[in-house]
Amino acid sequence: METIEFLRSMDRFLCRSYVRLAPERASLIVVGLHSLVRDQAQSEQQTIDPRMGFTVDQLRCLIEYFIGCGYTFISPNDIEQGLDVHRKYLLLTFDDGYYNNCLALPVLRQYQIPATFFISTDYILHNRSFWWDVVYREMSKQRKTLQDIDRLCRQLKRLPVKEIDRFIRKEFGSSAFEPIGDTDRPFLFDELIEFSRSPWVSIGNHTVHHAILSVCSPQQIKREIQGAQEVLSNLTGIIPKMIAYPNGNTSTEIINECRMLGLTFGVTDKGCKNHLPLDGRSIRSLQLGRFVLTQYQSEPRHFETLRSDIQPKKQLKALLCRKG
Repeated sequence: METIEFLRSMDRFLCRSYVRLAPERASLIVVGLHSLVRDQAQSEQQTIDPRMGFTVDQLRCLIEYFIGCGYTFISPNDIEQGLDVHRKYLLLTFDDGYYNNCLALPVLRQYQIPATFFISTDYILHNRSFWWDVVYREMSKQRKTLQDIDRLCRQLKRLPVKEIDRFIRKEFGSSAFEPIGDTDRPFLFDELIEFSRSPWVSIGNHTVHHAILSVCSPQQIKREIQGAQEVLSNLTGIIPKMIAYPNGNTSTEIINECRMLGLTFGVTDKGCKNHLPLDGRSIRSLQLGRFVLTQYQSEPRHFETLRSDIQPKKQLKALLCRKG
């Protein structure tokens, strides 16, 4: 464990050193968040995993940091229209469809910047808590450790959606999916319609059931992506241009399906900058790198590492994978 932490510290040190010594290349950084909470006290109520909930003040800190570093916040429409290859951009995104994302609207309005919200439509249709929050909440009641909770979540992610639901209902009861309050619940239909009308909001595809597409059959992949496209376009009147692959998992088959269904951009879990130019017709646009942040990565020293044009840990991992 000490060796791993040492390597992480070295990685952060090298990234920050590079940013301070070398000029940044023109690029697009995609940042992924999940929940928003008013303050730390709300984050600790154990209705959602506190690691995934940025506070409103932490969101402001992120925005002010990147504006101060010369970044322009953009929407998928801006990417489609073409980005200046001499400038730096940031796409701010939120996953899943939490109602608590409404807390972002006053902040977006204050700074006059857009954000993209990726919605898993089945949770909205049935107004139920997201399964990973159910696992966190119920296992916390049992005084299980975060390591135990994370281990179970990793195991469940390997299963098809129906098997995940079956396991949770058997293990924690059928009522476990009932939301506790506004912090853990998804949007309702009317709320999402109203939310999507904001000029600072873009809506994106996050599949119907938040399905890990890499464990789905070709038919299921199509149903998951197409179903979400249809629901979201019917609700908002706008066909989503961008998808966030649940858990970041994608493949050539998944990308081709996205293309056929009219999606132009897709974000993965590869933590890297996207260097310009970007062509909406290329495969690269459907596998954009994204940095998914936790509450523990909410300070300027963490944001600084995102700006580095080198990511030693990830580049070494990719090299080892190719050799393997």
